[in-house]
Amino acid sequence: MFSTARLIITAAVSTAGLAATHATADAQVGPGACDCAVAPAPVVVVEAPPALPKWGVGLRVSSVTLAPEGSPDAETEYGGGGLQVRYRLAPRWQLELAFEHVHEKLENGDMGTRQLQSATLAAQYHFRPYARWDWYALVGIGGTANGDPEISDEEREASSVGHVHLGVGLERRFRHLAIGAELRAVGMGPREDEDVAQPEPVRPTGMTVPTSEIDAEGTSGGQLTIAATYYF
Repeated sequence: MFSTARLIITAAVSTAGLAATHATADAQVGPGACDCAVAPAPVVVVEAPPALPKWGVGLRVSSVTLAPEGSPDAETEYGGGGLQVRYRLAPRWQLELAFEHVHEKLENGDMGTRQLQSATLAAQYHFRPYARWDWYALVGIGGTANGDPEISDEEREASSVGHVHLGVGLERRFRHLAIGAELRAVGMGPREDEDVAQPEPVRPTGMTVPTSEIDAEGTSGGQLTIAATYYF
């Protein structure tokens, strides 16, 4: 009988020990949880956008139409081209310095007598700087002068007037090379010195409008430019 009692006590102690062990495990793991291995969460790496080239140099071809403020029907068309240099300040902001020389075009296709040369510093805001098709708005200031190569530097400087450009552009990139088109509104101020003689533009109708009158009133018009730019 004593042996039976000992056996009962031993079994009770063992059962209590197993219960305590299971209770401790449940407290550590939590009810309803399993002690299986949990895979770590994947690490998401966000790549920074590629760096954009800082510099760009290119060639441009332009068609310009200008008319005096007092005679908007007396338009003069010019055609020519030039060079441009661009520098990127930030992904969306770019500066451009452009030099152009254009020659008067008559309605019959012949070249007229008047030539213009200009320099323009423009600020461009790009809406999609990382896309292949990027469009932008621009504002520029500069100067336009008589481009006749036979006049003196003093005469050229005296013929210079200030101008303002407002426009939009669209550019398609092919790695380092880009092809773009721009449409600009052009406004030129009146000449300060009206006493310097300038070549008189000959109109297709045979009517001659003195340059001094045009410069005294100011000039406005539009410009279409196609450009090829190499970025590096």
